[in-house]
Amino acid sequence: MSAAGTAVLVLALALPAAAADAERAYRWQDERIAESSGLVVVGDTLVTANDSGDAARLFVVDRRGRTLRTVAYDAPVRDVEALAPAGPDHVWVADVGDNARARSDLALHRVRLSDGATQTYPVAYADGRARDAESLVALPSGRLAVVEKGLLGGQVFRSAPSLVEGEVNVLSPVGRVREVATDAAYDPGSGRVLVRGYASMGAYDLPDWDDVASVALPEQPQGEALAVDGDGVLLGSEGVGTTVWRLPVPEPAPSSPPPAADAPGETSVTGYAIDVRPLGAAAGVGLLALGTALVLRRRAARRRERR
Repeated sequence: MSAAGTAVLVLALALPAAAADAERAYRWQDERIAESSGLVVVGDTLVTANDSGDAARLFVVDRRGRTLRTVAYDAPVRDVEALAPAGPDHVWVADVGDNARARSDLALHRVRLSDGATQTYPVAYADGRARDAESLVALPSGRLAVVEKGLLGGQVFRSAPSLVEGEVNVLSPVGRVREVATDAAYDPGSGRVLVRGYASMGAYDLPDWDDVASVALPEQPQGEALAVDGDGVLLGSEGVGTTVWRLPVPEPAPSSPPPAADAPGETSVTGYAIDVRPLGAAAGVGLLALGTALVLRRRAARRRERR
């Protein structure tokens, strides 16, 4: 078998199976919820938003996936990719998506659900570079964290203790994650941040963002939403009528070894370690390229289907 053929075989074997302890929580019943990319629990309800191209609106949904109402808010959004809790009757809305890595108008909005009243806080990364991001975390310190979506993991950027309206608020690097991060949330029960990718979810200890656990996720068309409630982790996906799954919060294995992707001669695709030593350097690079291409091709195909 050629090195390229071996790489394809190894990739197929390395992709994780669906999480055995996942259960179906509900499905979206509103056809307007077509690109759910962000999820947050507010009291007895859930709030979600569509990503790029949608209006400045939020969907308030019950625990059976039925839309109770929509909330319009006043902000010139371009690519909303994440939500986070912001106190009673409020959510944070992160307009930080930047697939082309060319934006200079990123912003975080604090929206009141009762009437849509909005406070807007422009943000920028400390090094001045543009990045794509789809995750926002409300940390227990009161700060916010934006997690970069990188094909081989990404940096975590944290806000100052308080944000200022009308001024550019600088986000400073504080850590890294291994996932192709599509959403994240703080779990008060474990005191950890949970970060999801398309195939795996990691748990990170604060304040240094130490990687302590990773679990496989159920298969979803394009999983880009995560929220935490008292019963576990909720995982949503883009697509009309898609299922929201529930998983337990991942727990670190006792005396667990260092993450496999840190071992010499190994690499990872969407957060899963793959041994490339038998393949050689060229095949290892090809494997990474193949995994990346599969993720991007699947995303592009789903977007074409919705047009």
